[in-house]
Amino acid sequence: MAGVGIDTKIYPDMVATPNVFGGGSMSKQSTSMQKDSPEYMRATESLTLDEMMYSDMRKKIPGMTRVPKAKLDNINSLKNDWEQKKNDHINFVKQNFTMLECHRFVPKHNQKVNQRRDLRCECGAVLSDHAGMYGITARNIATRDMMEQFLIPEPLKKIMSQDKRMDPPPKELPKVEWNRKESFRTSVTNAFGKINFINVEYTGGKKPAKYVRLSVTDPIDKLITLMKDHWRIMEPRAPNLCISVVGGAKNFKLDGRNRETFNTGLIKAAKTTDAWLISSGFNMGVMKAVGQAVSEGQSFTWDDDRMAHVLRCIAIAPWGYVRGRRFLESYNDRGRFPANYKTSNSIPHNQPVPLNENHTHFILVDDGFRNNFRSRVESQPSKDGTKDKFRSVPDFRAEFQARIAAPVKDGGLGIPVVLLIVEGGEDTLSDALKCLEHDIPVVVCAGTGRAANILAYAYDHTKPKKEGEIMKAKYQRKLGEKIIAMYGEKWAEDEIETKVDKILGVVLKCCEKREMMIIFHMNKHEDLDFAILSALLKGKKKSSSDLQEETLNKLSLAMTWNRADIAQEEIFREDVLWKKGSLDTQLLNALLLNKVDFVKLLLNQGIMMSEFLTTRRLQELYEKSVCNNKREAAMKNAYTDTDHLIKMSNRLGLKGFATSPFDLNDVNTMITILMDKYDDNANIFDDENDQDDQDGRFGVSLRQPDGSPPTKLDTYKYPYKQLLIWAVLLNRQEMAKFFWQMGTEPINSAIAVSRIYGQMSKFVHRNESTLKEKIEGYKGEFEQLAVKVLDECHIKDRKKAIMLVERKSPTWSKMTAMQMAASAGDQAFLASAACQNSIDSTLKRGILSAWKRIFFAALFPFLIVTKFIEVSKLGEKDTNILIKFFQFYTAPATKFALYMMMYLCFLGLYTYMLLVDFSVNKITYIEIVCIFWSCTFIVDEIYTFITYPSPTTKGKLRDWYGALKIAELLNLVLHVIAFIVHSLHYNQEAKTIYCINGTIFCIGILKTYTANNTLGPKLVMIKNMITELSLFVMILLVFLFAYGISSQGLLYLQRQSSWSILKDVLYYPYWQLYGEIFLEALDTDTDCVDRALQLANSSNTTVDATYCRTFNFLVPLFLAVYLIIGNILLLNLLIAIFSNVFKSVDDNSKEIWKYHKYFLAMEYDNKSALAPPLSIITHTYWFLNGLHVKHAVKRRRKVYSLLPVTWNIYSCLKKKTMSTYLRRFKEEQKSASEKFDRLQKRVDELFKLIEDEFIAEVDDNRFDENRFLETLQQQQQQRPLSWPDPESIVELSKFIAEKKSQIEPIEEEKKEAELTLEEGDKKEEDIDGA
Repeated sequence: MAGVGIDTKIYPDMVATPNVFGGGSMSKQSTSMQKDSPEYMRATESLTLDEMMYSDMRKKIPGMTRVPKAKLDNINSLKNDWEQKKNDHINFVKQNFTMLECHRFVPKHNQKVNQRRDLRCECGAVLSDHAGMYGITARNIATRDMMEQFLIPEPLKKIMSQDKRMDPPPKELPKVEWNRKESFRTSVTNAFGKINFINVEYTGGKKPAKYVRLSVTDPIDKLITLMKDHWRIMEPRAPNLCISVVGGAKNFKLDGRNRETFNTGLIKAAKTTDAWLISSGFNMGVMKAVGQAVSEGQSFTWDDDRMAHVLRCIAIAPWGYVRGRRFLESYNDRGRFPANYKTSNSIPHNQPVPLNENHTHFILVDDGFRNNFRSRVESQPSKDGTKDKFRSVPDFRAEFQARIAAPVKDGGLGIPVVLLIVEGGEDTLSDALKCLEHDIPVVVCAGTGRAANILAYAYDHTKPKKEGEIMKAKYQRKLGEKIIAMYGEKWAEDEIETKVDKILGVVLKCCEKREMMIIFHMNKHEDLDFAILSALLKGKKKSSSDLQEETLNKLSLAMTWNRADIAQEEIFREDVLWKKGSLDTQLLNALLLNKVDFVKLLLNQGIMMSEFLTTRRLQELYEKSVCNNKREAAMKNAYTDTDHLIKMSNRLGLKGFATSPFDLNDVNTMITILMDKYDDNANIFDDENDQDDQDGRFGVSLRQPDGSPPTKLDTYKYPYKQLLIWAVLLNRQEMAKFFWQMGTEPINSAIAVSRIYGQMSKFVHRNESTLKEKIEGYKGEFEQLAVKVLDECHIKDRKKAIMLVERKSPTWSKMTAMQMAASAGDQAFLASAACQNSIDSTLKRGILSAWKRIFFAALFPFLIVTKFIEVSKLGEKDTNILIKFFQFYTAPATKFALYMMMYLCFLGLYTYMLLVDFSVNKITYIEIVCIFWSCTFIVDEIYTFITYPSPTTKGKLRDWYGALKIAELLNLVLHVIAFIVHSLHYNQEAKTIYCINGTIFCIGILKTYTANNTLGPKLVMIKNMITELSLFVMILLVFLFAYGISSQGLLYLQRQSSWSILKDVLYYPYWQLYGEIFLEALDTDTDCVDRALQLANSSNTTVDATYCRTFNFLVPLFLAVYLIIGNILLLNLLIAIFSNVFKSVDDNSKEIWKYHKYFLAMEYDNKSALAPPLSIITHTYWFLNGLHVKHAVKRRRKVYSLLPVTWNIYSCLKKKTMSTYLRRFKEEQKSASEKFDRLQKRVDELFKLIEDEFIAEVDDNRFDENRFLETLQQQQQQRPLSWPDPESIVELSKFIAEKKSQIEPIEEEKKEAELTLEEGDKKEEDIDGA
């Protein structure tokens, strides 16, 4: 598409439309170019969307214009390219397509016209509409006379002479033979190009429709070539379906609910499969209904800067029945681009019909006839006595549809075709039969009238041919009556039986292929797209050699529709055997198209994911999913928006996500950054024992298709883990949930996904709030899944649940669930019962006593040997007092108590040193003790940082070192600096730094509150309030500076440069906020004025007193406004902010406290049992021991790793717990919709039963309600003053009452089901809200 016209890239010289796609006026530099240079205008018109986006920016930069320089340089080559495409199009049409025109004027007999010039030929056209009588060749009178002599046979020349054209026609015309084979002649077509409907206003954009006129004898292969190569109808995506719609014409109407059902179902089916819609294209009947449906769902897509319709609606119409067809003809044999055409809603009787404006492509088939719609043309005998075979327009359409549906290897397009019947006349029944003969399935919209109702009735009362008779005689009689009621109004009495038999034969032939028919009841169902898909899947079964290919094609179609339920019923039956590897491509497509239900369905067919997912396939998944080129993504069926992933990879310095070839190492690097630690487990064989089991432990082969064993790096040990990561990176939540269910370790996997989502949200720009909120919502969903599964396990077995959260996961790089949850900020998970039990167990390490007793026992150790402190034996049969002492003092809770007590002692000693013992002449012993104590604090902090359970240094800083920790560590370093400064005799400076140290040391007492469930959340509130306070200060500074600058400027007329000015600007306004008004500072400085006067008098010189402060009446006014804003408005704003912070934290105070409790446990779990300064002993020992034994940590880790059997037990436990939770969750989510569906199905069956019984009773008793009412009417006419027969009335009343009694219970059940459904919906909403 070009920047100015819709199609200027193809036919720039034919477009004269203004720029409607944006862009400002031309810059001053290019104004002269615009007027004088056609090349510049052509370059402007050729701008693509991306180039137009920057056109306004370029024109505002000196030296640049709207059009890029490269575009101006290549304008000639672009022009030649456009001209070449246009010429190729015109030459192709003229070489391959023709038109049929009548060259022999023979009027029909018995025409009722007033003048001879109005006589119509056997072809349907008047004389002036015949070949050579109109257009450019007929402008010369001599030429017209010559053509008349050629067209009019000799017996008719006198009657049709020029001087008698205005006379009435004779009663009898001479009999002249007319034969279409001899009368119709072909010539090069003169109508092709684009149609512009000038009297129609489009909503959402406008694009001319393409059209071509061709004859019924032209080859269909050339038409398909025109559509593919020149119309580019297969771009940007080829269709997966073709829906052909036939039905009622002039007298057809589709209103109300039926219209909504038709439009919704048709557009849903078309958009889901990128389907083509085919109709006759006229602005009437079902064709107009199709156009209205397309208009409601139409949109545009961009393909290589070309605007294309999303819904492609193809019209195959007879050329001779198009009103205003002359406006589509070209008089220079170069086509019309565009042809301006006016449509109309007026449909006169027996007259041509205008085209519908909502069709995108028009194939105008010329059969030679004019001004009438001939669906079928009878064969006529030729001179040699044989009958000529003439292809009609419906025949052309049927063959065109058959060619579309034919396999590619047979010259077709391989696109499934389905016929949709909506109402319709006799021709519709013939169209249905012809499609069924071409193995095209048919969907009948029952309830729309005429042909549709006839086929629906016949379908419901026929049996398969193998069971004997197709339809019983009583149903055939009823069907005949329906045919007469539908079509018999215009039939003569002597032809009723013949026509009924003919139509009945067509209907019965259609029912012989009832397996290819689907009846869709418009009044009972709403899913028309479901019926279309069902018809395609019920298509004719091919030979055994093509059966599997046909089945796979149907599977692809069902996958496009995302109807796994139909695929389960129609495709994956128990009698179907699939070859190994035959479904691998379908599974890959299901993954790419995000069809979760189909992935489940395919895995149920025996596909082993451990064999399917190789490194090559995983790389293919990423390559096809993460595509930087949108056009390439569309061609690869990669519909996922992966811009966020590409942006994130660019920020991380990983270019493989936006380039080709794709590298899986970039994925590993990205996950490592997001999770701190990652192992892709690419080797499926862990040890030598696995090498001997290449055929599978459970009889499942892991070998490659050629029989060779898989290489180590071909497959993955945890394939579902790789697919889970793939789905998470692409934001495919439902797919990720499925792989989470299928994989191992559901708790750890859910937390790992939560971690990845949490990190991904940080890389999303704040402007993309919707995407950010969506990712954070996905994170919360997986966190809740982990919590629910863990709670389910905790209910069943408390101890095993604790071990599950403490165990290092072999799937996720030896990280525990709590460790990943802490990094992800999953407060709800760490606040769960199992995690809190684990944290309490870690903190107390077997101590059963309360926290208060632990503090007392830490102060008075003799209480440990008494019953005041109770401890668990931790699996030992018996313990002694020494073990009890060790158990007590190595517990993190005891360490915390000792550390806090020792810290208070240090603080007291430091306070004494600061207030009493500090000396300016020397360094005291207490100061030395304090600095030594601070050094032990630093060593302890370093040791805790090294041993903290985070896999990376960045993770340790993020998870453990908060603002308070950093301030504490810096304060300790500052303490050492103060000691050095004091030793250098900078006493005042040292004392100042010591005082700052003391302030921070006192604030450090707050960390003792983290263990308290009441004070702990308050610290979080303070932290959040400080963050909000800093933002509030930014607002306050604006008003503070505004008042300070203005007030100082008014008080001093002039002033010398000094730093005191800045102090006055900030000092007075700040303290005035707290009530210190400083009113005396607003008055005139009399002392300054007096001094200036005295100095002037003593020195007899003039001294300027303008440097003194002088009162200004505006300053108090400014002060009043400033205080109103600061003390009332901003202060109340701050209070409101703090209230909101308090409320948000208070609502989750317990959860927040439990979350921070984990970090407390991890910190003190790795600390020394001796608190500083005594901890230096253990730290020195561990340091020396670590130098001596370098691999002690590795050996210790190896000792504590679980055995494979134990790992399998815990994996089975988690999988079983997850299955239990999911099963219970699904049961809770079950609404009454299933019950309602069952009742609805039962109602339909009962109605069918009642209908069958009613027909049987009518046939047996020879009672017909319509005939009965006719008899009553006749009796009333014979006896107008008498009543009808009472017995008949009673008989009819009893019959109606009996049927009502059968229906009433069903209606009551339906009402109950609806009430139950409403209750189920409410319950489902409550569940969703929870």
